[in-house]
Order: sequence, then structure tokens, then C-alpha cells
Amino acid sequence: MKTYSREYWVILFTLIVGFFSINTHADNLNVGAQLPKFTLNDQFDRPVLIDTNIKWLVFSQDKPVNAFVSEYMNEQGAQQIRQRGIVYVADISGMPTLVTRMFALPKMRKLSFPIGLARDSKTLADIPRRAGAATVLRLRSGVVQNIIFANNPAQLKQNIQ
Repeated sequence: MKTYSREYWVILFTLIVGFFSINTHADNLNVGAQLPKFTLNDQFDRPVLIDTNIKWLVFSQDKPVNAFVSEYMNEQGAQQIRQRGIVYVADISGMPTLVTRMFALPKMRKLSFPIGLARDSKTLADIPRRAGAATVLRLRSGVVQNIIFANNPAQLKQNIQ
């Protein structure tokens, strides 16, 4: 029978704990869960309130997803976005501050709609996510009714009714 060193068991234990903490993290916000209220600042440093009045929360965390979500939002227009209760939030916490200030924010300020910007990864940590997809939460009185992952503007348009 093979015996394992103490270091082996410590590494194995650390990996197992890490695996379960990563997997449970993605399950914090499910259908039927209450979306917590919070406020983010948009690209103009104005508050974007996430509350029970929102019907659709669109979330992205990487540049390619931001591009197609922005395309969809531009098609809708700021007035229709407000009327339909759509709020767009993006996790920019991984972006270096210099890049954010010099490049990203000036580009975002040219857009006709607000983007709630999370500069701390913990703010939006409970929102489910998939690589290369926007997360769309359909909400009713702050309760998650449906979770959709959209890979392009057509899927956003199809799912946000």
C-alpha cells in the first residue's frame, strides 16, 4: 500500500476546498433568489440603482461580450432601455486603472446608454456567468425569474422581450 506525504494531503485538501468554493460561488444567484439592491456608478460617474424596479439585468465581464451587448443596447436606444426596465452592468475590476481612465471610459462616454461599472469584483460576484456570453437576468420585483446566457446581439434581442 502506497503512503502519501503530508504535503500531498495538504495540496489535495486545498484543491478540494478551492473547487467547492468556486462551484458554490456560481450558484449564489439562482431562479427564485432575490437580487440584492446596490448602486454602481456609470461611465459619467452617475449612480445606476439596481433595485426592484428593474425587469432585465444584462451583465458582461469581458471586452468581446461588452462589444455585442453595446451593439444591442445602441439598437434599442436609451429611452426604450429605460421604458423596458433594462439595466446593463459590466465588471471592469480586472481592467488596469490607467487603461480604464485613458481608453475605456472615454470610449464608453460616447455611448447613448448608461453602463453600471463594477470596479470591485465582489460587487457582481453572485451573478452567474459563462465565458463569451452575456448573462441576462429576467426579474420581477427583484426576484430572478430566468437566467439566460446570450452569445450575440441576436440572442439578446430574442430573449429580452
